[in-house]
Parts: sequence; structure tokens; C-alpha cells
Amino acid sequence: MKKLRLFKPLALLGIAALLLTSCGSPQPEENNSTSSMEPDAGQESVHNNQLSENENHPNLAVTYSVSSMEELRALRAEQANATVYLRGYYEPGDGGGGSFYWDAESQLPDDGGTVIQPEGVETGRFIRLCEPNHRNVKWFGAVGSGKKDDYEAIQAAIDSLPQNGGTVVLPGGTYAVTKTIQIGNGNGGETFSNQNAVKLVGQGGGFAVTGDAIPTTIVAASGMADLIRVNGRISDLLFQDLCLSGNNQAQVCLSMTAFSGTTLRDVRIQQFSRIGLEIMGGEEPVGNYNISNRFETVQIVASMDNTTCLLMDGVYSANNDTWLTVFNNCSFDTGSCAGATGAWFRFVDSNSFYRCQFGGSGEGSVGIVFDATANHDFPCGMAFYDCSVSSTQVLEDESHQIRKNYFYGYCTANGEELPTHNRLIGITDTGVPFNMEELTIGGGGTNPGGSGLPAKRGAVDTYTAAEYNHLNLAETGDEVGIRFNAGGTFRGATFYMPNYDNNLGSATINVYKWDTDYRQSKAGEVLYSVTFENFDNNIWNRFEMADGLPAGEYLLTITATAPEGDAGCGVWTKGKTAVVETYHNGYLAEFGLVGQILID
Repeated sequence: MKKLRLFKPLALLGIAALLLTSCGSPQPEENNSTSSMEPDAGQESVHNNQLSENENHPNLAVTYSVSSMEELRALRAEQANATVYLRGYYEPGDGGGGSFYWDAESQLPDDGGTVIQPEGVETGRFIRLCEPNHRNVKWFGAVGSGKKDDYEAIQAAIDSLPQNGGTVVLPGGTYAVTKTIQIGNGNGGETFSNQNAVKLVGQGGGFAVTGDAIPTTIVAASGMADLIRVNGRISDLLFQDLCLSGNNQAQVCLSMTAFSGTTLRDVRIQQFSRIGLEIMGGEEPVGNYNISNRFETVQIVASMDNTTCLLMDGVYSANNDTWLTVFNNCSFDTGSCAGATGAWFRFVDSNSFYRCQFGGSGEGSVGIVFDATANHDFPCGMAFYDCSVSSTQVLEDESHQIRKNYFYGYCTANGEELPTHNRLIGITDTGVPFNMEELTIGGGGTNPGGSGLPAKRGAVDTYTAAEYNHLNLAETGDEVGIRFNAGGTFRGATFYMPNYDNNLGSATINVYKWDTDYRQSKAGEVLYSVTFENFDNNIWNRFEMADGLPAGEYLLTITATAPEGDAGCGVWTKGKTAVVETYHNGYLAEFGLVGQILID
């Protein structure tokens, strides 16, 4: 019987390939053999691009070598156990090679890198020997030269991952793309992504490149809205060791919506024309928020005027915010750009920053903007530990104010401006407190016996976080009130009120000087009164007194009326607060009115 002999390197490779448990790119043999090489005597021959079946040994494994993906696609395979060694995607040694086996029954779709359908063949595929959740963009034809458009290859590598995700490796180089790279296929609303846990891993972000190190850079090669876009709801992503460059052509380098359990580590973002990193909550249903994410050594550098390094927001109407996320050792550097912002916070809550830097020295630039204009009560609970913030700005209007945000060890060594807004509270790196009067607890009353309530200033919440409830005052004839201690001039108040969808009914607010108890106070003079008639449902009804009332203790009451047979009119409530006393029909209540009192 004639004995079949293989080239030794290929025979060993064939054995190893069948035992592979991870996907690597095999190095080419030292000789320059290609698919046109002549086999040794007895070797299964490769000619006319046909892998022919050995007549005497139809099930004997055979290994072949081809130089490029083009040659692989041109092969015809009938040998059931054939293994093909691909020496490179375009040419041997370019990183796109690997080992494939022939599956004569497969009809899997050709993904361009791990499943290859030969030309003119309906059934049968070359299948790459690799871990099912590991990809290398060079398998799909990426070059990383900065000259070729690598978009199709990178997107194909991501799309080829199974639904439970996996790792896409981008070896060091510059990957130019002409379209937005998409991760996930959700819409941030009713449609969730059916692919999760995608990990995009490079060879370094180029923070301080020295020697022969080659970082991994993804760069926009044409105008586009986003360089990379994450479509949620999606979870468990990883971006690591990458540089994302908008090349002043991408408006946003990395835009992410409705994501959780995600990490950015050692990522550099630069040359964006609008926003470096955009973090957005999703639309309804509730739950399309951003939560439990981590950012480590992320450096975002602005190079154009009027840009924002980091934008964090949500969808206020859907209650989908950005919260419980940690930033560690990150930089949001506006440099000398004019009108730029280090970080812009809107509908965000309870995020923490450790040893981070915000802002720069450009004219009109701001380290952090706290923006409540589209979302009352937010930002809130943001905590900054040992951070450098060049300056802060708070954006509010008559119906929308921020809540408290905190700084611990606020850096003052580089000329940073201390926050002046009374809801930005903290202590400097030298131990100097600022805006601490907002945290005063107990005492400070102006009546002879002492009130027990803190003397407050600013926009003071009359409730704490809890479930929303309502009181239909018009339906029951009830009355609610708050007693408070104004540490400055009492200017007015705002309260969140329902009228049950028909914009009918009225709510009346009366203000009295506090005197001994609730009944005695109400027996005194009405210092100010205002009635809101037929107001829009669920709005913030606000009043301001032209001259205000001097510092002291006051009682404010709210009653409501509605037409006969109407659904009613009332107030929204949440949790009880120690800042004020809340009353229901003259008795202390265990809830707080959803509102604020305004004190200079």
C-alpha cells in the first residue's frame, strides 16, 4: 500500500491545529512555499485549486498551505478531513493567517474571518480553528497602516462574535475608519441588544510611547457623528489599551447609551469636534439607565474650542439616569481651548471620581458644569475625592435646581477656583471647608426658646428621596404645611402639584409667622398669599415675593379646591426631612412635600 507523506512542518501543524484551544496567528514557515508548491512524492497534490480526495484513503487527514485569503476562497475541498494553513490575509506574515478545517456539510454564513465560503460553493465551509469567543481584526483583513479603510474588517470581527460576546484584539497600529463602529444592536428603548460582553482590546493607548512600542489607534478618516457607538441596553463591555482619535472629523469619539457592568481601562480619547465621551441613558422602559460601570485611567484631551470632554446625561421623563459609576485616575483636559468643558453633568446621581482632573486654562473654559435646567433635583450625590477642578458652573432656572454634591480634598495647589454655589459642599486639600452652612444640623432658631430646626439658606429641599405619593387636597378638604427656619431673607417657594390630568382646580399657599405651635401660628396674620388657578398637571408651581420676609421661622400652608365632580387637586409627597417639619391637618407627618423653599 502506498504510504502518504506530508511536509513535516505542515504535518506537525495539522496535528497541532486539530488540538488548538486558543486562536493565535501561526508564524509562516521559514521557506517561501505557497499554494503552488509541488508536494513530495505521495503527498496529496494541490493543483488547479482543487483539494482532491485520496482514492485509497478517503478519510485520511491532509494539510495544505495557502498564502492569502484570496487563495483560500479559490480552493475546492472534497477531502473531509482536510486542514488548510493560511499564511496571511493578504500575504504571508501579515497577522491574518491561521489554520482552518473543511466542514463539507456547513452552510454557516461567511463572516470574512472565521467562516469562509469558497467561490461557487453552496454547501461546505472552511472553519477557523480558534476559541469561539476570540477574534483578531487582522483575520478579517484589517491592516492598521492608517492608510487603508479598516472599518469593514473591524465591524466584521465584532459582528462575528457569538451573542454571549468575546474579545476582539486590535494589534498595535493605526486603524483608519470611514464609518461609525457599532457595538450592540439595541435602540436604547424597547429593543435590547442581543449581543453583550464585547471586549475591544488593543496594544496600548499611547499615553507615553517610547522605544518600539506601537499603540493601537482607531482614527476617523472621514466626517461622522460618532467614531464608536454603543447601542443599549447592553452589558459587560470592555474597552482597553486603545487610543480613539476623532481626527477633528468625528463629532463624538465614543457614544454610549443604556449600558451596565462596563469598563474602560487605559483609554485615550482625542481630537473630537464636539464631545469626547458621551454617556446617555435610554428611553422608556425604566431600566435603560447606566449603572455599575467603571472608568480607569481614561484620558480625554480637547483640541478644539467649545468642546466637552465628558458628557453624562439620561432621559429625565423615563427616569433613566447615569448612576453608581466610578472614575479612577482619569483626566478631562480642556488645555488652552476656549469655551471648553471638562465634564458636563445633567441627569446623574451618585457617581464617584477619585484623583481625577477637570478642565484647563483656556479663556471661558470650565472644569465641571452642573446642569439642572432639564431635570429638577439633578445632578445630585456626585462625589469627588482628591480631584483637581479648575472651576465650576451651575445652571438652574426657577423650576429646576441641583441638589447637594460633595468634594473631599478639593485641590487648591494649581489655582483652582473654589465652588461658590451652596449645593457644592466640601473641604479643600488644606482642610478648609466651603459651603458647609448647608449641612448645619440642629439649633439656630430665632424664637426665644430655640426652634430645634437648622437655620437654612439657599434652595432648601422640603423632602428626601423616597417613593412618590400624592395627597388629593381638594377631594378630602385636607391641609398640609411646613415649618422652617430661614437663615436669611425668605424669598419664595416651589411645589410639585397634580390636578389629575385635566388642568382644573386651584391651590392656595399662605405664609404665617411661626408662633408657639401650628394652631397659634395659623391664628396670626397672613404675611403672604398666592393662588394657582387651573394650572397644568404635574408642574412646579412657584412664587416669589418682591421684598421677601426677614430671617426667622415661618409656617407655610397649602389647601386646594376643584369644581364639583372634578378629579381634584393636590400635592406630591416623598420622604420626611429634618430640615423642616411637615404637617398634615395640623399634626406632624411622616412625609415631606415635594418642593423647595428659597432663602437668600
